[in-house]
Amino acid sequence: MESQTAVDTQKSTQIILFTSCKGGVGKSTVCANLAMAVAGHGKRVLLIDCDFGNRCLDLVTGLSDQVIYDISDIAFGRIPASRAVIQDKRCGTLFFVAAPYGFDSRMNTFSFKAAVKKLSAGGNYDFIFIDTPGGIGEPLLFAASVADTAYIVVEPTRAAIRAADRTSEFLYNK
Repeated sequence: MESQTAVDTQKSTQIILFTSCKGGVGKSTVCANLAMAVAGHGKRVLLIDCDFGNRCLDLVTGLSDQVIYDISDIAFGRIPASRAVIQDKRCGTLFFVAAPYGFDSRMNTFSFKAAVKKLSAGGNYDFIFIDTPGGIGEPLLFAASVADTAYIVVEPTRAAIRAADRTSEFLYNK
């Protein structure tokens, strides 16, 4: 039997984006529920809210009272990444990082990527789920820049289907 090298045995974190150009289709709900289900099966899952200025994933997950720091604190080096991570007390393998309460114009793709890289360093998580806002804008671009996979959440309405098509086109071009 051949011995495995450290590179072969080092696990990688899969980063999954939950998005749609349309608001109100259930992105945050789907993201939070899938994260809880996957974490319930023993996988370590980090949820990142990428809805800068209108965050709600902290409310959906029931973790809003525990939020002190957010992804921008990591991105701008104000704190170590571990201080912004909240562990869900209901499930020891589910973790959360909040979006900033307001959009800071200094946030860009480079700083967001650096923050996610810090969070994924060391292989502490099997998955990182990123919840985006409705619409096409900078937060979606930031999240798309780090994602391995994207799930476009849609409801069965013509407007939502059109928005899903637009989201798909945007992601394909990026």
